[in-house]
Amino acid sequence: MRRGLFAVALLVLGYLYIGYTSGAPLRCGTDHGCEAVRASEYAAFLGWPTPLYGLVFYLLLALLALGATPVTAAWLKLPLAIHTGLGLVVSLWLTYLEAFVVELGVYGVWSAPYSP
Repeated sequence: MRRGLFAVALLVLGYLYIGYTSGAPLRCGTDHGCEAVRASEYAAFLGWPTPLYGLVFYLLLALLALGATPVTAAWLKLPLAIHTGLGLVVSLWLTYLEAFVVELGVYGVWSAPYSP
């Protein structure tokens, strides 16, 4: 189950990254939510597209998790916990920005994954 969610996250972030860098229209959400986010000042951070940070985050998480062996598992617990906690905080912050600053509204944010 976790591997499936991880794969979905990488696919979505890859799709968004390609859309951000190519300028191709993004098809997701209601009322062109992805386009509104891409057009906002939050589409990039320090000159890099925001989805790139998500891709790097998940790849680092994979490296940490795959590096866990019976010998290294004990000392990898803290870096994995910190990395995961940081990811949660950033995700909540970006969701807040999307809903209230970019003004897609809570409905737009939470209905996006279920929209055609």
